[in-house]
Amino acid sequence: MPEEHSTSADLARAVEELQRALARARGQDIDATLLGAVDNSLTEARNTVRELARPAGTGTRIGKASVRSQVIEALTDLGVPTSAALIAAYHRAVFDSELHPRGLTSLRRDEARTLDSSSSTPVLVVPTLTPQLAPARGLFALSTWPGWLRITGVYSERVNHLHAVRRMLDYLQNLPDADEQHRAAITSVLLNFGQSIDGLSFSGIDVAAARATVDHQLALIEGKDRADRESAAERLAKEPDITAQLFGKKRTLRVVGGEK
Repeated sequence: MPEEHSTSADLARAVEELQRALARARGQDIDATLLGAVDNSLTEARNTVRELARPAGTGTRIGKASVRSQVIEALTDLGVPTSAALIAAYHRAVFDSELHPRGLTSLRRDEARTLDSSSSTPVLVVPTLTPQLAPARGLFALSTWPGWLRITGVYSERVNHLHAVRRMLDYLQNLPDADEQHRAAITSVLLNFGQSIDGLSFSGIDVAAARATVDHQLALIEGKDRADRESAAERLAKEPDITAQLFGKKRTLRVVGGEK
């Protein structure tokens, strides 16, 4: 495994551990200073993974970034499998890009070709997988993420969406008051993609109320979802074909019936 891939994967796992620690800690009687330290560490780890995820030479942008690098930036920030529409909307709001969902249409196919060509690219944009390890429709993930996170079970799409909303709420809260442009942009994304969450309305965003709603909904379904995903991930880990691990098993057509 290339050193860059290993480092990025290790940091991705560190981010995951910090996320789990925060999830366990919220709602418990834990020192606020400790919670703040974990939250800061999580932010720093996310930023580091995002830098590693960028293709070489894109630390300082000259001209237009590729669709691929923009998608990796958005997914690294959001930390969960996400739809093309939300990826594009988030990247436009945060990075002032012109990314459009249509730009993602052929990306997964191009990434599979990159893997087939034995490229040393450390991070690939991949589809999520069904519990049967077939490619799922509509959600994009990163190859460096753990197997369970790349699985889409019955509740996974909702769980992922709730986590994405929470990331955006955190981003909004941490913006300087003077940054009106990004505040308005991320508010628009939250209102468009978080309509079913209390605290998000066109009369304004109540971050505390929205976070409470997100945490309550996650408490109801995240445990079951994680168990289902972990079970599928155990089977995924035993798959010997790296292409199948990342892009899913190819569906085979069966002929039913025939001539009498």
